[in-house]
Amino acid sequence: MKKLSVAIAAGALLASPVFANDYQAELGLVYGQVDTKLDLGPFGSFDDDASSTTLYGEVFFDTVDTSKGPLAEASFLSKSSGLSLSYTTVEDVDDDSWALGGRFVFGNDYIIEAGYSSVEDSTSWGAGFGKYLTDSTDLVVSYSTNDDANLDTLSADMHSVVSLSGDASLAYTLGLSYLDADSETGFGIAGDLTYYFNNNLGIGAGVSQQSFDSVDITTWQVFADWFVTNNLDLGLSYSDTDMEIIETSMIAANASFRF
Repeated sequence: MKKLSVAIAAGALLASPVFANDYQAELGLVYGQVDTKLDLGPFGSFDDDASSTTLYGEVFFDTVDTSKGPLAEASFLSKSSGLSLSYTTVEDVDDDSWALGGRFVFGNDYIIEAGYSSVEDSTSWGAGFGKYLTDSTDLVVSYSTNDDANLDTLSADMHSVVSLSGDASLAYTLGLSYLDADSETGFGIAGDLTYYFNNNLGIGAGVSQQSFDSVDITTWQVFADWFVTNNLDLGLSYSDTDMEIIETSMIAANASFRF
């Protein structure tokens, strides 16, 4: 029934008049299936499955110009300021999580970011400062902390969109981080790459590595994003995280609407 409802809604949108490109708000839904495997060596293994649902929204202070490149990169290329809010619930888990964030871009291209999240008895907050190096490249240095895990992170991230021939373009993100987890320290490196065939369709992959004295955590993902119309976005992703004896994989589908 849910699939039928989505199909009917998508058909109605496609049959309606062409939407305006620009927007000022976005609402979305992400549904994921999570599989966790615990490898106990000679004692066998333990598997557990769960589903997760995330509702999110974003509001921008000014209209976002979508004429500068891929629709998925519109708020970045438009140097838009805004606030975001998300709520996540996981099957058979009593404590839901939520997150609030903001990104503010000033007239001189300087950037301030802030975020706060809460799950169960654990809270995290962070803040960042950066600048657009060019109209399509930024660099942000940020600090975040988690009180429950006693984890402090200092990171530097660069994001850029490069125009190719025709409507094609390439977007990438590179990140380095220093990690302080209670009694030990570590380092992290991350990167992702998205190829946009045109302003509506893109596919990509990413990988990250966090290394401590006692454990290494590796995550990789692949994803696809398609704007069926200028306002309706559909996406699919798969990710896998390996942390010594624990491996977690997730397949997720998302849909969002801009207005």
